[in-house]
Amino acid sequence: MNILDSLKIRKISQGLAGSLKNHPSWCLLVLTFLLIVYALVIFGLYAVNSPAPTAPSSTLQINADLYQQVLSRLKARDTNIQQGIEQNYPDIFR
Repeated sequence: MNILDSLKIRKISQGLAGSLKNHPSWCLLVLTFLLIVYALVIFGLYAVNSPAPTAPSSTLQINADLYQQVLSRLKARDTNIQQGIEQNYPDIFR
């Protein structure tokens, strides 16, 4: 970067700083603009790039063996609970 480019950047930054000093409401305008841009970037990263939910019409695949194992465990648990109740509280079930 040569000296002329450096001088151009300095002149532009001084002009921008001078205009912001002369018009303080422009600071709020610039900050509002930057906030909107930031909100759009966050929205884009979160909402647009997130995976889409599955369609409600999609079918559910159930593993039959796993379902039978879980069902048999639940039935065994219910019978164990019933036997435990009958052993611990025999006077109720006479």
